[in-house]
Amino acid sequence: MPAEPGSRSSLPRVYRNVALFVFNTLLVLTIGSLVADFFIRRTISSNSTRVYSARFEAASYGHTTPEDTQRIGADFDQMGERESYQFNPWTTFMESPFDGEKVHVDPTEPFPTRRTVPPVENGMEELRLWLFGGSTVFGWGVGDENTLASHMQIALQELVPNRKVVVVNHGHSYYFSSMEVALYVALLRENDPPDVVVFFDGINDLFSGLKEMEVPHFTARAERGWDEQRQPLYYGHEEPWFDVNATFPPLRLARYLKLIEAAENPEDSVPFSEKDASGLVLSTIERMRKNRQMATAVSLEYNVRPFFFLQPLGPGQEGNRVFQFAYQQLRAEVDDIFLDVSAPLPRPVESYFVDRSHYGDLGNEIVARRMAERISGLISDPDNRLGP
Repeated sequence: MPAEPGSRSSLPRVYRNVALFVFNTLLVLTIGSLVADFFIRRTISSNSTRVYSARFEAASYGHTTPEDTQRIGADFDQMGERESYQFNPWTTFMESPFDGEKVHVDPTEPFPTRRTVPPVENGMEELRLWLFGGSTVFGWGVGDENTLASHMQIALQELVPNRKVVVVNHGHSYYFSSMEVALYVALLRENDPPDVVVFFDGINDLFSGLKEMEVPHFTARAERGWDEQRQPLYYGHEEPWFDVNATFPPLRLARYLKLIEAAENPEDSVPFSEKDASGLVLSTIERMRKNRQMATAVSLEYNVRPFFFLQPLGPGQEGNRVFQFAYQQLRAEVDDIFLDVSAPLPRPVESYFVDRSHYGDLGNEIVARRMAERISGLISDPDNRLGP
């Protein structure tokens, strides 16, 4: 059968068009990658874009000089761009060691910890306290000497002068009570038990519960790492022939712009009505109760005195009806689950919060004093070994 007219000449034309399309696509992708990489490197190196520090409230730095405030902001901007987390086998992730000017995460083996003010060398018997919580306990937005842990050490030392108080900061960003209990158990395997353990919770548990996220924040990333290691078992080679990962410049640029947008437009609310959220709130409180029971049982086994505190709401949650409803439920059962230090901080609230969720140095000082007063009073009670 004779070929249709023009069929032979159409093949080269189709090939040429496809080749031109592929070439132009690769060319645009390459140029876009180079531009994105140049933009990111230039903005980060010049520190012209303050991804996190732009939202820090200057009025909250009552104990910090303006010069140190700028250094603290620069440290957190650098941590944010690096996304300074590392894998942890028991909790999925935690902050990596970091050595800034005013912010330090010490490479404490096997779990890095945020640096705290040195203890008073008074020659007394040591009173060691482990403090657990999320980014508020870690000290997001403040220098080492003004974290909740540092202020607790100072306040508790004043209230218990016959002991050498040592507070270890085991707070980590995104952590909620389930992760904290897992970390607590892992630490007890590797270290001598402390005298006192303190859990400071509320907001992160509710955030994770309302989003129905029962697992750590970066679980999906850890799963992808597992899949990458499993590839050779299925395909017989160590690396895929083509891979696009988080270091790909366009993806880095997208993430960087997202960070900037998040800094300029912080989330003020949880997308649930009070009616829709009631079941999630109650199940979250039940999870917190179980974690409290587990931590108490472990503490009894190791002769550790546990304390559980309900944290104050920040400006980003105070006006939210869902959080108001949740805290009504929590305070109704506070004697069963928590010691309550969640009373609102003095007004204007901007003077005590470095952003919409985290305390500044003045806020940390007030909350730490509240906690230290409750702890010191109950420590002196020999008939109450297990706190509230």
